[in-house]
Amino acid sequence: MNKSKVAALLNKALAMEYGDIFLYQRHIDYFRKYPGIGGLFSNFSQMETRHADILSLEISKLGFTPGTDFHLIDSKKGIKEIIAQHMKNEQGAVALYSQCLKLITDRRLAEIIDGIRVEETIHEAALNKLIKWL
Repeated sequence: MNKSKVAALLNKALAMEYGDIFLYQRHIDYFRKYPGIGGLFSNFSQMETRHADILSLEISKLGFTPGTDFHLIDSKKGIKEIIAQHMKNEQGAVALYSQCLKLITDRRLAEIIDGIRVEETIHEAALNKLIKWL
């Protein structure tokens, strides 16, 4: 396993997770009149925070420094645009974690990353269902 390549991908994932944390938090206020959506976004933000914590730890275990550089994604205005944006972000995360899994040969790390990938897939499916409902 090329630890340097894996750490670089995990740092990219870490930056994505940080961006999603702040974006979900920003949109919780937008959805105050829709408690179910606000609650869902709050839950997703907490899960993304846990993902970021796990990634930081695993990057350190590989002997690298977890990145702290991330950018906030522009927030959309309409309810469907916001949900579509989050869905796109989740799809990107699933693709990135799938790419990581192709490089990881350590079984423990692969299980951790696959667990995060599965949770991101669940987020994507929930958002897809929500956007169809609207």
